[in-house]
Amino acid sequence: PYLLKLIKKGYKVAICEQLSEPNGKELVKRDVIRICTAGTVIEDALIDEKVNNFIASVCLIGKEYAISWVDITTGEFFVQTFGGENAFTEFLDAVVRVSPVEVITNSVLFEQSKEIPLVKNKVLPTFCLYTDSNFNFISAEKTLKEQFNVLNLNAFNLEENKIAISAA
Repeated sequence: PYLLKLIKKGYKVAICEQLSEPNGKELVKRDVIRICTAGTVIEDALIDEKVNNFIASVCLIGKEYAISWVDITTGEFFVQTFGGENAFTEFLDAVVRVSPVEVITNSVLFEQSKEIPLVKNKVLPTFCLYTDSNFNFISAEKTLKEQFNVLNLNAFNLEENKIAISAA
């Protein structure tokens, strides 16, 4: 119950385990075995099984926006990109439609997100800053290929779509 309360308040929770037996002479060794966030919870008791529990990755590169979202309990995975005159509005509409429980983003969009009324008014969760290097196209492409155990991303219709790959 405490884990659920903390996650609902937007906290990231580190779960630690004891690694050594107490001997009365030195401190017991412990280590973090898992970090729980709203988008990474997998326990049935902590999520509503009637709705998706999406974690979204969003980024802004140049004038293009992208959103990638996944439900780790079902394996559903999607990517969408936005460019042109109405890119920002279309991007926000998509984020609202997806209704993620957690949003991670690159530094450029993180700064911009602080002024988005939907975030300020808690319609969308606060965007969490994630390491910019993870949004780097080369790094992101390599990670996706490793994750899906493929030589290229053609089957996902992502080939050469740099912003989509960066968000994914």
